[in-house]
Amino acid sequence: MVDVAGCRASECGCRQRDAELIAWVATGLVNDAIGRRMSLSSATIRHYLIRLYARFAVSNKAELVARAIALGLISVRPWPPAPTLCNCPVEVVKRPTCALRVVEPARG
Repeated sequence: MVDVAGCRASECGCRQRDAELIAWVATGLVNDAIGRRMSLSSATIRHYLIRLYARFAVSNKAELVARAIALGLISVRPWPPAPTLCNCPVEVVKRPTCALRVVEPARG
């Protein structure tokens, strides 16, 4: 999930609407789907993205999302929750990088 609550858009010269657009991009939606959700045409979405690419000095959607996360413009929460592998309990290890570790069942 992507969150724009507590967004620092004004600190980087962006509007809240820009942060919303970047959040939709981060979910993986294509321009047409983003436009439907924001009540804009896909051409307008494309125009806004080109403007945002220039503002953030990036060349594609992935770089735009990464820069927005780094600036605190959007935050990303893992979704779906950590899966269970082979019916074994899985523990999420909180470290700078996300990792999954299979927990061995206790032997009786």
